[in-house]
Amino acid sequence: MRLLRFVVLLGVVGVIVSSTSARFVTASPVREVAIVKIAAPLQIRGILLHGTYVFDHDTGRMTRGEPCTAIYEFTEEGIGKCVLRFHCLPRQTGAVGRFTLTTRRSPDPAFPPRLLEYQFAGSGEAHGIPKR
Repeated sequence: MRLLRFVVLLGVVGVIVSSTSARFVTASPVREVAIVKIAAPLQIRGILLHGTYVFDHDTGRMTRGEPCTAIYEFTEEGIGKCVLRFHCLPRQTGAVGRFTLTTRRSPDPAFPPRLLEYQFAGSGEAHGIPKR
């Protein structure tokens, strides 16, 4: 009888440890970074981007109430100056296979499209761009 209790207790402990481990493995990453080539001019919060940039999303900054998204210039020398920082508007969605930019065309063809949201490869969370 003692042996049976021990085996049952060991099984319960094993289930708890497995559940806890799975939770830590599937947790959202604290920081996601992608190097992105923007081939045609793109408007983000009133700033025009064209070229190669680093998109950096930091969940730690978001939980501290700081701007969680930063966009940096990227050159042959590496990461350059920060061109934009803002608080994203997170939205749960299906995971994507590659870094994705969602844009909206301007009604006036003289103006470039505006970025609505971005999403990192493998992530189930899209990051919306606030208007101001």
